[in-house]
Amino acid sequence: MPVPARHSRPCPFTPLAQVWPDAGRDNPPFVESVGTASPALSRQAPLRTLLRGDRLKLLSALARFCAILAGLLMTAITLVTCASLLGRNTIGVTLQGDYELTAVTAGAAVALFLPWAQLRRGNIIVDFFTSKVPESINALLDRFGSLMLGLIMFLLAWRTTVGAINSYQSQTTTMMLGFPEWIAYVAMIPPLFLTGLIAFYQAFIGDFQEQDQ
Repeated sequence: MPVPARHSRPCPFTPLAQVWPDAGRDNPPFVESVGTASPALSRQAPLRTLLRGDRLKLLSALARFCAILAGLLMTAITLVTCASLLGRNTIGVTLQGDYELTAVTAGAAVALFLPWAQLRRGNIIVDFFTSKVPESINALLDRFGSLMLGLIMFLLAWRTTVGAINSYQSQTTTMMLGFPEWIAYVAMIPPLFLTGLIAFYQAFIGDFQEQDQ
């Protein structure tokens, strides 16, 4: 008994060369070779790189600005201290409350130096126990240290904010000059928070290029 003819159907596993004769020449298919990123993913990669670079530049610029501002404050308070000493030892006249200005300005300057010091990893590291440890282990320890320092900086920023609010509400001032203490607290909050951000960035993403300069 003859078997009726059936219409042939294309096999779902038909070779790509039969379905797309020009594959790999002028009109590449949508399915690319294994290991090659799709156009959408390849477009996202430069975007991530660009955003990462922008964050790096922003944090680096803010840390550099804080360091410059701290240097200017320290220079100013040094000149004030020198003028007060010269006046006291020559003409017997001194600047009233110069030590209060020194204390307030030095506290703000120390906080302002912290972001740049952390960005450059300029803090003192005792590597007595890790000098012979493999580089990969040291890298993990550096990231863990950055994480811990970031948490401490955020804690200090939070408590400094609480102190600034309390000082503003009670209107606490210095004894000689009557300088509001909450201003010194407020000056320390942004650099502490920025140091925490930089430390977290180093812990989860990596170092800044300024570290190698």
